[in-house]
Amino acid sequence: MATQTERTSETRSRILDAAGELFYAHGINATGIDAVVAKSSVAKMTLYKHFPSKDVLIAEWLRRQSQRWRANLESSLDRIADSPRRKLDCLFEVLAEWFTDPAFRGCAFVNCVTELADPQHPGRKVCAEHRRLVREYLSRLAFEAGYPNHRDVGESLAMLADGATVAALAESSPESALRARHLAAAMLEQRAI
Repeated sequence: MATQTERTSETRSRILDAAGELFYAHGINATGIDAVVAKSSVAKMTLYKHFPSKDVLIAEWLRRQSQRWRANLESSLDRIADSPRRKLDCLFEVLAEWFTDPAFRGCAFVNCVTELADPQHPGRKVCAEHRRLVREYLSRLAFEAGYPNHRDVGESLAMLADGATVAALAESSPESALRARHLAAAMLEQRAI
């Protein structure tokens, strides 16, 4: 029999799953609390017990999405590459695979920033933190690969990844990952020690 803590955690997770699916598929602004309540099969009061406002729900979903996305990126790169340099080379292979997912709707964080105009919105703050963490991860790989300008390399790769992601959504094609991979390879070669 599940404990109260386990039931609370399961309910919270079910709400986040429902909200995330709706936010990602239909947009944050187009998704009302009633839709989240219906999809998660919880009472509105239960939702508000876990998330006092839609803004808090958005931020919590994005926080969890960030953890999952970054963990998936790192594990995917660990699986296909055995060195920091090779991981940098394979970044766009991982993105191309993501772009072919039938559920792909672009980057949840870019989508969020375009929908939430207020830079002080809690969701926008989570987006900024996510982007910082991705840049730091790529910069760390560049450092481990021996690039003296590792921060610049990480920033540039993150920018190329963002552009490839937006283009993949706009074009409904993973081809942008291949184009970005060629640009990244040229950049990495130019900046090699």
